[in-house]
Amino acid sequence: MYEFKKRVKTKKWPIFNNTSHRKHLEMGDSVMFYKAGRDQGQSFLGTGKISTDLKLIVNSMDFEINLDEIIIWKNFPSIRNHLSKLSFIKSELNWGVYLQTGVIKSTKKDFVLISNIAKKIENTKTMSDSEKNFL
Repeated sequence: MYEFKKRVKTKKWPIFNNTSHRKHLEMGDSVMFYKAGRDQGQSFLGTGKISTDLKLIVNSMDFEINLDEIIIWKNFPSIRNHLSKLSFIKSELNWGVYLQTGVIKSTKKDFVLISNIAKKIENTKTMSDSEKNFL
């Protein structure tokens, strides 16, 4: 979680040379953060907007983008509760494989769905101790 907090604080996000869809990232694109893993994971964390074009990192084959308009939710929507509603999940049985590429394309409908779910639980749920520790 340290890396995520650092990236949010600096508003810089690494995009590795072999990251799928990296060539399609553009300034102005909206992004959503997802945390994998069973420990406080399998949840969407928040959103942001790409504020620069893809930039090569000095002395590296990797890239980075800058982000603005970062919102980190207090309560994180679990992906498990919404698998059937997400267009990029083709099989609920093996849903994790669709998130393994670092960057995935999704639809505006998916983005709005997850954002609305996050807003809804923000207004109805109090943070658990584990979620407080997560931030």
